[in-house]
Amino acid sequence: MKRSLIALACLLVFAGTAKPLQNSLQPVLVTREWLNGRPTAATLSGKVVLLDVFTVDCYNCRNVVPELRSLYANDRAKGLAVIGIHAPETPAERDGKYVANSLRRQG
Repeated sequence: MKRSLIALACLLVFAGTAKPLQNSLQPVLVTREWLNGRPTAATLSGKVVLLDVFTVDCYNCRNVVPELRSLYANDRAKGLAVIGIHAPETPAERDGKYVANSLRRQG
């Protein structure tokens, strides 16, 4: 059920867009810091892109991770890409080293 809701949300966000990828994701792609390498319009072209907006200290955000991992493992060969966007809420979450260490601890 959760997977279906996530997939539906993806489809609702991206299915009806007529904009080229480089324009629709441009604000996301120009961010300064990437922990796992910067995606490009070329690497994402033709894929369904799921944007996960989270904070590292959010209990509910962490609860979504196993489902996102499962969804990605099952559907990446079909063209699914997942981009996590950290949206800090606390002063600690604005510290890049804190975020990187927290993500590393969470696996």
